[in-house]
Amino acid sequence: LFGIGDRDGQTLTADYFFHPQEAAKISEAAARVMQGDDVLIEVTLRRIRHEEEIPAQLHCFPIRAADSDKIIAIAAIARDLRESLRTEGMLRERVEFQGLVNGISSLLVNAAGDEVADAVCEALRRVASYAGADRAYIGLVTSDADGLTAVHEWVSPQLGPLPPTPRRLIDIPLLGSALQRFEIVHVPDMLQLGDEAAVEKAYFAARGLRSLLLVPLVSRRRLGAVIGLSSFGETRNWSPAVS
Repeated sequence: LFGIGDRDGQTLTADYFFHPQEAAKISEAAARVMQGDDVLIEVTLRRIRHEEEIPAQLHCFPIRAADSDKIIAIAAIARDLRESLRTEGMLRERVEFQGLVNGISSLLVNAAGDEVADAVCEALRRVASYAGADRAYIGLVTSDADGLTAVHEWVSPQLGPLPPTPRRLIDIPLLGSALQRFEIVHVPDMLQLGDEAAVEKAYFAARGLRSLLLVPLVSRRRLGAVIGLSSFGETRNWSPAVS
């Protein structure tokens, strides 16, 4: 039973109870069951003492007296929908991501020679929009493996002028070393960087950057370029699909 209390109405005897916003839906379902119908509805349950809300599917049906057709109770079987919703979300994200990749591939393949730069910037815009980033750029690594020059960049029109992208990998030594090892650098929250990344923390804090994703592009076993995503307005924990 859900939401059953003792006589003073203070003590709940079940592990779960209905979210208050579901009252109308539950009342409607109960009325239908009392008419003899089986009812399938989706509701939000609250877990007692855990401050947890759980999406669930309820199969509600009548219980009849043994010696008559009279309905004497309502029973409900609850199915936790959290895993199903997670799976649906992952599949939806995968489909959207595949559409993004296919669209960018078509854009670049069909671009004429004098259209390539615009096509790359449009590709960056699509990636940034998909990822919820404020800036996306491609930076070429100089021959001495120290400098980083942004050759293509997209910045959200909702923001004002942004500080320049890192110009030297030594300005971000810990992250730069990771890129030289061909590792993806993902920093969801700059404020959570440890003491070992104090230089990076200070560098990006001075520029108002909240989250960062750097993906190395390798050519002939050396770091040739970096694709970067930045968020300034809020932190971003980008999924593995994005990186």
